[in-house]
Amino acid sequence: MTVQLQGERTLAQKAEAAREHLERQNKELKSRLGEMEGAVRGKHRLGQAALEAKIDSMEEQLEQERQERAIANKLVRKTEKKLKEVMMQSEDERRHADQYREQVRKHSPQQNS
Repeated sequence: MTVQLQGERTLAQKAEAAREHLERQNKELKSRLGEMEGAVRGKHRLGQAALEAKIDSMEEQLEQERQERAIANKLVRKTEKKLKEVMMQSEDERRHADQYREQVRKHSPQQNS
């Protein structure tokens, strides 16, 4: 019976040693998992921060392009207005020149007579 008792005691010690070994392994794995999750969270935060910075940069660029477009549109309107004024002035001058030519033509035969 002592042999049997000693065998059971040995089995119990082996089972206890195996349990302790598994607990240590479980603790190590949990620790590694926590480290990996932390690293993934850190990378995720960095990636998110990089994307947010890119969005901010693109929004600033978009705003700058809007301002440049507004300035260009204003310049186009101003140039079109000036062109219209110059064309009207040119048309007036052409009309006056035609009127003067007509008057000269009318007065030329009278002066030759």
